[in-house]
Amino acid sequence: MNAIDIENRLRGFLADALEMPLDKVDPDKNFELLGCSSMTMVSIAADLEEFLGREVSPGLAFEYPTIHELSAHLEQP
Repeated sequence: MNAIDIENRLRGFLADALEMPLDKVDPDKNFELLGCSSMTMVSIAADLEEFLGREVSPGLAFEYPTIHELSAHLEQP
């Protein structure tokens, strides 16, 4: 899975979860500034686990606080 696929998945998930248009989900904006709560991050991690087929910790959002950064990190095996 490449970073673009992961980024697109994250943007779509957040657009739905935060009830905002996809074009308003800035991949370089901090998750917190986008309006994500800790519960949102747990949901994102669960969705990414299913999408990627491997464990994803919700805490990664603190280490990689934007969609772009998290996607690049998750692209690595």
